[in-house]
Amino acid sequence: MRDPGGERLGLLEVIRDVTDRVAAERALQAEERRSRSVLNAIPHIVRVSEPSGEVSFVNQQHLSALGAGDLGEHLHPEDRAPYTEMWRGAVASEQGAQTEARLRLPGGERWFVLKVAPISDDGGRVTGWVTTATDIHDRLQAERLAQRNEERYRGVIEGMPQIVWLADPSGQALYFNRQWNAYVGEAQADAGFVQLLHPDDREDYARRWATALRAARPFEAEHRLRGEGGTYRTFVTRGLPVRGAEGRVIEWVGTSTDVDDSVYAENAARLLADVTEQLTARSEEGAQLPTDRYRAALTRLGRFVDSGALWTVRPTRLLAASSSGAMWLSPAFEAFAAQATEQVLATEDPLFTDRDPALLRAGATGALFYPLMGRGGQLEGVLGLLYRQPITNRDSDLAQELAQRFGSALSNDRLQERVLAAQADLQQLNQSLEERVAQRTLELEAANRELEAFSYSVSHDLRTPLRHIVGFADLLTKEVGEGLSPKGGRYLGVIRESAGRMSQLIDDLLSFSRMGRQELRRVPVNLRDLVLGSWKALEPDRQGREVVLDVPGVMPVVHGDEALLELVFTNLLSNALKYTRGRDVARIWVSAQTQGDQVTIAVRDNGVGFDPRYVDKLFGVFQRLHRAEEFEGIGIGLANVRRIVTRHGGTVSADAQPGEGATFTVTLPLGAGA
Repeated sequence: MRDPGGERLGLLEVIRDVTDRVAAERALQAEERRSRSVLNAIPHIVRVSEPSGEVSFVNQQHLSALGAGDLGEHLHPEDRAPYTEMWRGAVASEQGAQTEARLRLPGGERWFVLKVAPISDDGGRVTGWVTTATDIHDRLQAERLAQRNEERYRGVIEGMPQIVWLADPSGQALYFNRQWNAYVGEAQADAGFVQLLHPDDREDYARRWATALRAARPFEAEHRLRGEGGTYRTFVTRGLPVRGAEGRVIEWVGTSTDVDDSVYAENAARLLADVTEQLTARSEEGAQLPTDRYRAALTRLGRFVDSGALWTVRPTRLLAASSSGAMWLSPAFEAFAAQATEQVLATEDPLFTDRDPALLRAGATGALFYPLMGRGGQLEGVLGLLYRQPITNRDSDLAQELAQRFGSALSNDRLQERVLAAQADLQQLNQSLEERVAQRTLELEAANRELEAFSYSVSHDLRTPLRHIVGFADLLTKEVGEGLSPKGGRYLGVIRESAGRMSQLIDDLLSFSRMGRQELRRVPVNLRDLVLGSWKALEPDRQGREVVLDVPGVMPVVHGDEALLELVFTNLLSNALKYTRGRDVARIWVSAQTQGDQVTIAVRDNGVGFDPRYVDKLFGVFQRLHRAEEFEGIGIGLANVRRIVTRHGGTVSADAQPGEGATFTVTLPLGAGA
């Protein structure tokens, strides 16, 4: 201390306690060191700057990637203006901001998210700014790649000709490609897949889909789907579950492929074969116009038409209608049909109509009436078909094919009618009037020649397209080779199998037709030698099997046509061999018993037998009691047996029990024959 004159008077010592301040400074320094350590440890670039822009801190990531220089110097030229604008807006608003930009690093350019945030004191005054840069380059590249893949995936799906759909794990539809809208139309695109299925197909589809969802297994179903115009087409829908990394189903992806044309063609081919078989299966009663046969053939058209009817001419009358054809007999519809048939009979041209009020009342969209032309171009009748869906070109083509078959059947029946009439007239003629007998005999012979000529004509006309079918099927197989799909191979198999079966039907029909006209050449026939000869001829059928035949040491002699009688026992023994095929040891017994002027021969086996309730069907043409998959044959052999035995003045019968074998009995006269 000094006095006013400046002379030192003494020393004043002041002691102040700064412990709290030092502790606070040390704590602040420790906190700053911790903050710097944290900022250096995070994987982002961090910079702290004063409000004036002076940089007060950069973390280790900043030093490693950008050095101590300004971050803006490393920006891509195109990104500097957005970065500057971001800073200007943040400073003006005193709020944080961010932008994406490319930074030029030693390893190349990379994308970052640049963020700025203000540092404020307790009064809210900005005292500094924090700038961070987060590397998003890999994530951005992955997102862009995923986006490109998604766009490519969507492009492929949208470009596919099939309907493509996606569904969630519970089966709810999430997405359809544009083919869905193109087929069902915008108006019903949101109706849902199941609601647009044909009502008859919904239950089966829903059951299959529910089973696939529960089991998480691939799904497939064939169904009909309603299109924009209300028409249904056949589709095959397939779906596959898509699983995540943990194995759980995350979605379903599927396609619906239009197979209507191929299914229609396949079903149409089967229909034509079935109708032809039905029309050619003649009854043994010899009825002039077998309406039951025509009604059965019309009933088989149900998958393609709503109803069918058949009219004959001379006089014009309704011969048969399908089981759903009651409407053809209603007064209003009968008048409409009569007018249409009269027009077809007058012009001999097909008629299509879709505007008559009778059609609207019946709920039909249109009707086709086709003239039925027989042999020689003669008009035999009219085929009428009703439709509940719009009639297409393929419907017209199928109707024309059906008309040809019904026309041939009517023509054949007319011819058979004339033959039967001639035979009936011959039976009623006075045998003493030689001239009349000769005249009627000539008429019968002419009719038989006409029938035979017709049979050969039909055979030739039918074989030519059959040869074309088989030939072109073989050419198609060679042309496509291994490129043919399994479905295409199955279609070609159906074509060849149907053509082969039709060829066999033609051969057997011709054989059966000749059998009734062949002249008998009667000679003494030793039945034992005949049976053993037939058995020897069947030796190839016994190869590799244990078969025991029991034949009597002596059998009587009959008068008959040896060749035809041999055919009888060849058929019976062949059937016995066929139907004992499943036995370890096949046994066949032949016995003969003479009573008066007749001999009864029985052929018994230990085969599968048959239900005796259907024994009357055995000897009809094309009648079978076993499925073709179990035993081959088309049902003509026993019809020939009955015809031959009947022509010899005998009878034939059969008896059996399922699983206990069968017995066929033939009774023949011993003398010169009836």
